[in-house]
Amino acid sequence: LAQASRQEPRRCAPAHHRSQSEPSRAGAGRRPTMFNARKKILKEKGAAPTDLEEEVAKALFDIEVAPSSDIKTDVRDVYISSAQDLEVKNRIALIVHFPFRVWKTVRKIQGRLIRELEKKFSKKHVVFVASRTILDKN
Repeated sequence: LAQASRQEPRRCAPAHHRSQSEPSRAGAGRRPTMFNARKKILKEKGAAPTDLEEEVAKALFDIEVAPSSDIKTDVRDVYISSAQDLEVKNRIALIVHFPFRVWKTVRKIQGRLIRELEKKFSKKHVVFVASRTILDKN
């Protein structure tokens, strides 16, 4: 009787796993993109990203996976900490904050990266800012 109860979950488990995996295959086209685009956002203590930050992360991911992009290898190492819109005179500026760790890479590709992001976010100026964290002496 003990062996039968051990075998029963084994028979049920594969069927259970199959029913879970089928829906994930149906949406497999979208999930990896959002998951990888979400990797481009590094928020403090797991805070939820805003819609604008997700759009910027998706744009960075699109540049990374584009076959014709000459900066795709450098964009692979880049991620953002936050993004915000700021109204300046008659246009909107998109301010993208990068952690200081990746700032060196961003500076290397900033001209081309700004051009690509301005194409994706039409009618917006793009500004890059490094976010520095000052650590306590303790």
